[in-house]
Amino acid sequence: VVIWIVTPIIYYSNTWDSKKMPIILNRAFDINGDFYDSMKVLNKNLLLNETAYEIYGGVRMTAAYAVSYCFVFAAFSAYIVHTILYHGKFIVEQFRMTLSDKRNDIHAKLMSYYPEVSEWCSPLLPGYIMIIAIVINFIMMIPTGVIVAVTNMTLILAVPIEILSSFILPGNPIGFLTLRVYTQSCQYQIIHLLFSFKFAHYMKIPPRITFSMLLTSVIIASIVHYITAIYLLYNV
Repeated sequence: VVIWIVTPIIYYSNTWDSKKMPIILNRAFDINGDFYDSMKVLNKNLLLNETAYEIYGGVRMTAAYAVSYCFVFAAFSAYIVHTILYHGKFIVEQFRMTLSDKRNDIHAKLMSYYPEVSEWCSPLLPGYIMIIAIVINFIMMIPTGVIVAVTNMTLILAVPIEILSSFILPGNPIGFLTLRVYTQSCQYQIIHLLFSFKFAHYMKIPPRITFSMLLTSVIIASIVHYITAIYLLYNV
């Protein structure tokens, strides 16, 4: 619907001057349809220069991306409403339940004999940005996790988070990206972490062994990725 019906209508009707740009491309454009040069609107501290921004003009996006943003906001509301209506009662019951509860399935009963991972293994960084990120992740991870568990489709709604980040840190692209990392990227990592623990749950692998292996793999991958990136940057 978005790509084959709505987007062509928006593009060929020249809504928002869409014909100045390609119908779909993941790049930002200026008012003339050229690629947007962000360095023209930033000062030496990489903060927004409002005077230069007013002269250069605002950012434009292609018809496909503009329409997709609209549908993402609709999906954002649908996430929460769907979770409350169809899974709200079940979620409340799960919060009241423990691993030793008789209502748990055989997998949960067998896993209850293994010790859990200690809380100190999940440290939190200080700062108000981290507090905001934690609140956002806490609100969004339940509906996101429900959708992943039911449909096996991972859909991280980045657009609302980006809009919120821009309001919290206006004119600060570095701070914007930092908050985005602590929210959007963390949601990806949380989903993958839960997936790994769920897989280990069904395979009857103790949580502490699973956690230690995940931590080890992250450390190794970080070192390898960094060395590879530096090598490619200076030798290719």
